Formats: sequence, C-alpha cells, structure tokens
Amino acid sequence: SWSVLMVNVESAAATGVDRDTWLAFTRMMNAHFFPVDLRLFGARHWERLFPLLACTSVALAYLAAPPAGMTFRHVRPVLAGCAMAACLVVVGVIVATFWPQPLIVKLALHRASDLVLTFAAAFAAAGLAADLFAGRLWRALLAAYLLSTAFLLPWGLPLGAAALLFLPVALLGRSAPGDALAAWLLRLLALCCLGLVVGYAATGTLMDTPFVTYFGGAYLHTADRPVYVGLVLLLVLAAVLARLRGRWIASLGRAVAILGLAGLAFVWQWDSRPFKSSDALRRAENYLDVQLWAHDNTPPDALFMPEPTHYYGWRAYAERASYGNLREWLMTGWFYASDATVLQEGSARVRSLGIDVDAYLGLPEPADGFRSLHRLLSEAYYSQTADWYLAHAAANGIDYFVFRTDSSGVPPLERAFGNEDFVVLVPTPSQDAGSR
Repeated sequence: SWSVLMVNVESAAATGVDRDTWLAFTRMMNAHFFPVDLRLFGARHWERLFPLLACTSVALAYLAAPPAGMTFRHVRPVLAGCAMAACLVVVGVIVATFWPQPLIVKLALHRASDLVLTFAAAFAAAGLAADLFAGRLWRALLAAYLLSTAFLLPWGLPLGAAALLFLPVALLGRSAPGDALAAWLLRLLALCCLGLVVGYAATGTLMDTPFVTYFGGAYLHTADRPVYVGLVLLLVLAAVLARLRGRWIASLGRAVAILGLAGLAFVWQWDSRPFKSSDALRRAENYLDVQLWAHDNTPPDALFMPEPTHYYGWRAYAERASYGNLREWLMTGWFYASDATVLQEGSARVRSLGIDVDAYLGLPEPADGFRSLHRLLSEAYYSQTADWYLAHAAANGIDYFVFRTDSSGVPPLERAFGNEDFVVLVPTPSQDAGSR
C-alpha cells in the first residue's frame, strides 16, 4: 500500500512521453486497452461480456449442483484463483476508464478474463457433456444446443439460453451436493446478469433481435449448410440414444456424440481459416514470394519500404529491414518503452506522406482516428510523384519499394521483381520515367 501511494506511477511507466500524449496515441492505435472505449460494456455487450458471463455461470451451476455421479475435485483453489482474476478484470477496467495511468494500462488487467474463461469452459464442457448423457431430457437437449452454439456462434455461449440452465440452480438452490462457494458465486453472478439486462433494457441498449443475439438464433442463419444441421441433430440423437436401455445403445450414443462434436470442431476450424477465398490465398502466397525473393537476391543490409498499411509478414521470411508501417510508427515502436524519440520519428514518417497525425488524436471515437489514418496513408503511398519516391529514398536510405499491382498509383521506377499481385521497384527512374 505504501508503494502504491508513494511511487509516481507515471514516471515509472513513461519516461519520455507525457501522460496525455501517451494516452491519446494509445487510445487511437490500440483501443483494446480500453474496453469501455470499444463499448464492450455498452452497445457491444453481446460480443464479449454476455458470453463470458454465460460460460462462467454455466460452470458455476455445475460446480454448485453437479450431475449425478459426477464429482469435481480441488474446486476451491480454482474458484479462488478465478475470483482473484475477476477482481483484476474489474480493477483494470475501472482504472483504465477513470484513472488511466500508463503503467496500469500496459498491464492490461482486463485480460485476466482469459484465465477465468479457460477454467470456466473446462467445467462447463464437462457438465454439459454429463447432462447430454445422464441428465433429464430437457437438460440434455439444452446441453446439446449450448454445445453446438459454442462452435457455431463466433461470440460463444448465448446468455439467454445459458440462463435456462443456471438460473434454476441459482434461484432454487442446490439439487445435489456441490460446492457452497460456487453456489454463492453463482447467485452473485446471476444477480449481476439480471441487473445488466434490466440496465441495458432501461437505457435502450439491448439488441432489437433478442432471439438471434441472446438465445443463439444467429447460428440458425447457417441452416442453408446441411452439414451444420446434421451435426446438431447428431447431438440430439446421442441424447436420445443415451436414454434407451442396453449398454451397446448407450455406447452408440456416446460414439455419436463424439462424432458430432468432432464434426462441429472441424467445421469451426475450417470456417476460421485465415484465407477463405482463393484470391486471398493467392495474394498471401505472392507476398511470401516477394519476401523470399528479397531474401535470396538482395544484400542483407537492404532497406525495403512496403506499403505502410501492410502490417504483418515482411521481416519473418525476407529477413530484410523494413521502413516500417503505421502501427510501428505510432504504436509498437515506442509504446512499452515510452520512447519519445521513436514516437517523434514515427510521426514525422506519417507527415512525410502529407498527413497531419495530430488531427486524428482525441476523437470522440478514438479508433476512428486509426481507421482514417489507415485509409489516408494507403492512398498517399500510391499518389506521390516519381520525384517524391526518389527524394524519399535518398533521404532515408531506402533501397526498394513494394507496391500492389492492382493500384493505378505505381510510380514509373525501375522494376526489380514482380508477380501477379506485387511489384518491387528500385528508386531509379525507368527508361520511360517521368514525374506524374
């Protein structure tokens, strides 16, 4: 406590950049450090807050009233750790919102919710699987529904559907021997959920599509893909088979459930792949081709300037220096070290393309500043004259520029390498060059 009172947090965390400037750039470039700015507790509550509450509440319901024949061991230490993590989340959000200090913001305490969600998902999955095979039929069907939405909804368990499972336990008490602390925490969390729903309803923040948003109806929009419907029906079939007499039938039910869950996991993984279109995959492969060319055909100390809004995927394979990009200039290059010199240089690089960084700081929606800078910087990179590129290369020691071929703003410089999607130019006028 004495350390907290006596240590100047700002000076300990930000040695070269004043607090207001540090916060202005951080809010614009890395808004996820400020969940309230992203409206994750407001209009976008259904994306992160409600799914976290749903999964945690379901886990606590099973810990408070475990299904017949199921016992959770060593629960108290896990509950204590998750409770501490939840406290860190609350403290982190409050501090980042009302008392933002660089040191605390850098710690990103709200990310302790990942720890809570990891353990909650394990307990919830175990309980739902137990209900699928041994619980009452209505709970089995609800468990099958919740298990399927965990794979098919991008934001996780829907709170409304989950409440059908955890509210009876919270309101009616424990129906089986369970952990008393879990029961107490469940009641507290259930009250929190009810309070939030009432609060959002009173402020007009609840979505106007409650079934789709809060009960998982959104995933019914995928019904045009028979594979989804078939896999969900497999879980329902497993729940029915598990309740028929005969050991082999029950074993068949478990096998069907495993098949359905494995299929859902595969479909989820397939739909989550980074390159869903052949065009996107081709562009990625061609960008890798450019990097490999740079690695094999240029000096190790060569300096490249890729498009400054292409944020990832240059140095790893090219193993050549990059002039940087917008996120490096205004965020990652100086953020943790709070190096004012790096920030000044990054701002100067943006200004060299004719963009005033200060005009986009402190907007009502901080992330809008980043989106505007991203768009303007991409446009500016392709709208300079050939003389500008020559002068910029001479002033900064740039040996190569990288451009997209689908842009009409590729300057008339000497071509070093190219493919269908990208071209590498040397800052030397081509034979038919002329200033544009």
